Amino acid sequence: MIGSVQDQIKKDSKESSATRKDFIKTGFNFLEKVGKKGIRVSAIVGSTSYEPIPEDDIDIFLVTDKNLLWVIVFRSLLIRRLYRFDKICLSLFMDEGYSVEYFKNLKDKLIIADARHAIIYYGDNFYSQLLSYIGDDCDDIAIFDTVENETRNGRSSVFHYFLNFLSMIIVLPPILLKGMVNSKRLEKYDQDFKVVYGWRKFYLNSKKYENLRRAANGTDQAL
Repeated sequence: MIGSVQDQIKKDSKESSATRKDFIKTGFNFLEKVGKKGIRVSAIVGSTSYEPIPEDDIDIFLVTDKNLLWVIVFRSLLIRRLYRFDKICLSLFMDEGYSVEYFKNLKDKLIIADARHAIIYYGDNFYSQLLSYIGDDCDDIAIFDTVENETRNGRSSVFHYFLNFLSMIIVLPPILLKGMVNSKRLEKYDQDFKVVYGWRKFYLNSKKYENLRRAANGTDQAL
């Protein structure tokens, strides 16, 4: 009996490992097609960075240049649709300035654990800087004192601003509509689905993940 249980555990472990490798391969293939232009960090997060099951999605995290977030969201959605990356979930996008603020103020235990498990495809150096801000008590938002950063900021032109605004107008309405449809569909499973967005951020939030966060942080209060 014990032997059969151990055999099943080994089998499940092998299947999970194979699923993880397949998911990483698919995720990296998607991120390769999205490219690096306008992007500071591209990574796979969520269950894939742990031990996923075949039913899971492949969660994508991107940090973009200033005033290009919605351009990158648009590009990512097009590539997802054109190449039929059905397993890809565009979970979390933020621009470079917001990412610094976000990581410096990050206290949530589950999100911190997820951040440290991220599988980086591009932008290791920038992401290492972001991780170094977790738990930092400094009140000042760090400014990346590099020639590269100055060059990137210089390229943030009025044209980029306009292009980002146009992309947001085109992309956001169908995203919100799909979010409402999915949320309605999940109600019968006592689940919820929410789209959180702004000029510098875009991410998907679910009741399931909120419950996991509450459990990890030892609270029944909303986070």
